[in-house]
Order: sequence, then C-alpha cells, then structure tokens
Amino acid sequence: MEINSNIGSMLATQQELAQNAVNISKIASALGDPALQEVSSSLLQEITEQIPLQISYEANAGVISTQNAVQDILLNIKA
Repeated sequence: MEINSNIGSMLATQQELAQNAVNISKIASALGDPALQEVSSSLLQEITEQIPLQISYEANAGVISTQNAVQDILLNIKA
C-alpha cells in the first residue's frame, strides 16, 4: 500500500465528513430551536455515519505514520 492511496482515502473521507456536516446543518436549521425539538432520526443517522468515517481517517493516518517509521528505519540501516 502506498502513501498516495492512503492520502486519497483520507481526502475522500474528508469530503464525506464535509457533506455530513452540511446535512447536519440543514437538519438543524429545519428543526428550528434545538432546545424545543426532539432529536430527529435523520440527525442521528448523519451523526452515526460519521463514526466509521473518523475510524477510517485515523486508520489511514496510522498507516502513513507506520510507513514513515519504516522508511526512517531503512534509511538508518543504509547509513
């Protein structure tokens, strides 16, 4: 796996999170005063859809960190 594919996945995840944020803001404005409204099912759905996106983003970042560490070790071995 290359860093470029991880970065591409992170960018795709970032775009999905941005779209979820837009959807949440639309729902919040449609509901009016949140203190007077119950939590709608669509709002819960948008929020729960963010959980796997966050996990995916963190996993891709972890892979990039691991790849960087491996490259550092290999460079130290060659030096």
